[in-house]
Amino acid sequence: MTIRISKPAFNLREKITQLEGRVPFERMPVGSMMLIGRNTSSNRTNISSNSSWTNIVGADIEVHPRLASSLLEIHMNFTMEAQNAISGIGFRIYRQLYYMSNVVGPSVLIYDNYQHSHWGTGNWTGPGTMILEVYDNPYSAVADVDGSVTTDVTTKGTSIYYYAQGYKETGNNLYVNYGQDAEGLLVTVKEIRQ
Repeated sequence: MTIRISKPAFNLREKITQLEGRVPFERMPVGSMMLIGRNTSSNRTNISSNSSWTNIVGADIEVHPRLASSLLEIHMNFTMEAQNAISGIGFRIYRQLYYMSNVVGPSVLIYDNYQHSHWGTGNWTGPGTMILEVYDNPYSAVADVDGSVTTDVTTKGTSIYYYAQGYKETGNNLYVNYGQDAEGLLVTVKEIRQ
């Protein structure tokens, strides 16, 4: 007895059309990267107080990652200018969880860098450029309402908010984006599939 097996024709072009030419992020290979947030700012921040942390205006961003298992790459780039002998500068980046645009978690310090550098003795020094690059897995402790750990966070309403602070130990004014350039402060966040 002969058995014949037939399978329907498979049309690759039709399958790609069904996906609208895009592969869902959930099906992309591990290590795939996707830009999920970009923010530019022309704000100027003066870090005028010695030995206290100051929020850098415009160095904040709210993002909506696709997968809870993803690693996020936070990249901040901004210019600096100092007035008279600044020493001891530092930068911090914090994360907060938002749910439907409301804060639901405490500020968590994810980056802390302090250098005892000296910015000269003249009236003005700089400009210099600061580049901060940090990797974060913000959803490692986020769970669904029923208690199970979530994998797809697109419909959960939870977003991630990042912001930065600057510090100087001594000296006169320390400015972030003194010239108020349109892109003098740039923040990008990329999601890396794990």
